Amino acid sequence: MTGPRLIRLPPVLQVWHYTGRWFANTTRGLYAWGWNVCGRLGVGDDENVMQPRRVQIDGDVLDVSLLPVVSFFRTASGWFGWGANHFGQLGLGHTDEEVATPTLIPGSERVTRWAGGEVNTFGFSKNGLLACGDNDKGQCGVGSTDGKITTLTPVALPDDVKGRVDRMVYRGGSSFFIAGRRCFAAGPNWDGQLGIGSNETTISTPAELPVPVDDILCCFSVTVIRSGDALLACGNNEYRQISADNAPQFNTPTPLNPPGPIVKVVIVMFNVFVQLEDEAWVGRGRYHSNYFIPVPEADLINGRCLPGWTPVNDRFAENLILMLQNAEQAAFNVMFLPEPIANNH
Repeated sequence: MTGPRLIRLPPVLQVWHYTGRWFANTTRGLYAWGWNVCGRLGVGDDENVMQPRRVQIDGDVLDVSLLPVVSFFRTASGWFGWGANHFGQLGLGHTDEEVATPTLIPGSERVTRWAGGEVNTFGFSKNGLLACGDNDKGQCGVGSTDGKITTLTPVALPDDVKGRVDRMVYRGGSSFFIAGRRCFAAGPNWDGQLGIGSNETTISTPAELPVPVDDILCCFSVTVIRSGDALLACGNNEYRQISADNAPQFNTPTPLNPPGPIVKVVIVMFNVFVQLEDEAWVGRGRYHSNYFIPVPEADLINGRCLPGWTPVNDRFAENLILMLQNAEQAAFNVMFLPEPIANNH
C-alpha cells in the first residue's frame, strides 16, 4: 500500500466540490477528479479519476453550478454542460445518455444560475424560468406532459411572476417555484402533495398554493410548508404521517401540530420527524421498531400506524443527527427552521 502522493497543479484560483466530484480552477485551466458517473467530470470519459485531469473548456471560468449528476460552467461564450443526459436534462437538443466533454448549451446566455435534480434542470433568467429534462408528469411546468424536454423551454408561470422567481424546490418529481412568498407547483399530484387543493394527478401548468410560503420540503409524497409562524403539511396520510385523521391524503396544507416548539423537520419514507426545542426527537407515521420507542400493538392504528407524535429511540436519534451533519443528504430531506415554531393553528 502506497502512502499519500503530492500532485502538483498550476496555481489554484478556486475549488468546487459536490457529490464526490472536485473541480479546481487554475491559472492554466480547469482540472477535475473524483467520482465520474455519466461523465460528470467532463474529462472525455466516465472512468473515475484518481488524480486531477484537465477539462477542455474554452475560456476563463466565470461561474459554476453543480447539480447531482450534471455540471455547468460559464465562460464568456456561455454555459457549458456535461454529465447525465438520458432525459435531455442538459438542454442540448438530444438524449444521448451521457455527455463527457464540455458542450455549449444553446440559449444559455440568458441563464444566471441553475437548479434541479437528477433528471430535471431549471435555468433562472431575468425573463423567466427555463426548464428541460424529464416531463412525463408535467414536472417541468411548461404546460405539457411531453416525456422529455431536450431544449431550454419557458416555464408557464403567470406573467407577473415570470422574472421574479428567486427560489425553487425540486424533489421526487414535484416542482415548486417561489417568488417572494408566492409559490407555484407542478408535477405529480396523486397524493395531493402539491398542496394546491386539486385532486388532479398531474399538473403541467404551475398552480399557486393557497398559503404564503417561506420554506418548503417535499419527500416521499409528503410536503411540509413553513408559512410565517405555522408549519403545514399536505400529501399522503396513509400512515397518519400528517394527521391522526383517517383521511388518506390532504390536498391543501393542514396544520402539522407538533407537541411543542420545533427547530428541524425531517421526512424519511412514511414518517415525519421533528426535533423539539429541547433537542428531543419525535415522529409520526408508520411504526417501526428501528425508529421508535416500543409501542404496544393494541395502541397502533390498523396495527401499523402511530396514534400521534411518538419519541424516537436513542439509536435512531443518533442516525438523525448524523443525517443533519451530511450537508448533501440534509439538503434533500431536512428543513431547518430559523426560529422555533410552536404551531397550534
